[in-house]
Amino acid sequence: MSRNDSFDLMKVMKNPNKGVTAPVIALLSNTAWSMYNFRRGLLQTLVREGYKVVVIAPEDKYRCKIEEMGCLFEPIAINRYQASPFDDWRYFRQLRRIFRDRRFNLS
Repeated sequence: MSRNDSFDLMKVMKNPNKGVTAPVIALLSNTAWSMYNFRRGLLQTLVREGYKVVVIAPEDKYRCKIEEMGCLFEPIAINRYQASPFDDWRYFRQLRRIFRDRRFNLS
């Protein structure tokens, strides 16, 4: 495959609304550490293209690093160690509140 035939992520991710009110994108993870270490490039690209990025994850020391990249951080409580319908319900209610308050662009 030649360089011209390869998939160009930058072309796909261009913000057609640049200069207008920035679309808001939410990214969820079970740790801020994993979002920073495995999705840093995506976060940087989205911010650079003018998107307002909100990372939803449990708070840890990587929160500051995510915010330094220009993202917003919304802490959430997740029980990562056991499955419980009560914990799932609590997680759902937290997400519902965040999505209602932040009014993310859904399409």
